[in-house]
Amino acid sequence: MSTKIEKKLDTVEVNSQTNQYVKLKKSQKIYLFLRNICDRIIAFLVILLLLPLWLILALTIRYSSKGSAIFKQKRVGRNRKQFDCYKWRSLRADAPKYMAHKDFDNINNYETKVGAFIRKTSIDELAQLFNILKGDMSIIGYRPLISQEIDEDILRASYGIYQIRPGMSGWAQVSDRETKSAEEKVKMDLYYLQHVGLWIDIKIFFKTIFALVGGLFKRNKNKSKERKGTQEAIEPTLEKEEIKS
Repeated sequence: MSTKIEKKLDTVEVNSQTNQYVKLKKSQKIYLFLRNICDRIIAFLVILLLLPLWLILALTIRYSSKGSAIFKQKRVGRNRKQFDCYKWRSLRADAPKYMAHKDFDNINNYETKVGAFIRKTSIDELAQLFNILKGDMSIIGYRPLISQEIDEDILRASYGIYQIRPGMSGWAQVSDRETKSAEEKVKMDLYYLQHVGLWIDIKIFFKTIFALVGGLFKRNKNKSKERKGTQEAIEPTLEKEEIKS
């Protein structure tokens, strides 16, 4: 994150003991209304364009493990109302349903045969295009919480974050800053709420694309290093066995 943005973000005060509800400006409300229309049109067109992919993906998921191809989970959205958030299923049907992926001790134990690939490439998130089409979500917003994430939920409500729709991507998701505490995460959501507009949405969109592409290259590089390390570890053993024989 740039130093300029860091300084701006540091001016955003988040304190669970105070209530500083941020009201959207009239211009922001108009922008969000128009953006919602554009989001739905884009979602509809992308769904149609990727229809063959949906069919292949659905069949692959159903073939790899028992259960529905689409995973539904209750999330907190606009006006603090819960909605069914869709994802292409990457975990087995017996995995804990009301738990964020980051809270699993070892999520690999629950992954389906294609689950790791679906999650690492963020293909699972593409099912949220149906949420956008329904009006539950936007392309850009904030990560929708599960109801068990109480601390963040309370802070978001007190600062007016729920005036806008959650999104497939958001400021916190593309930020390099550590987001370990609920206060830090809401600080980023609040910054987005205060600056919501076309410019920041464009910035988040392209940072999301770069993050996805960069993440794929990084994972492939790590896999190459692991394979190389394994090979280097095996070669001395083979040489010793050849000498003994």
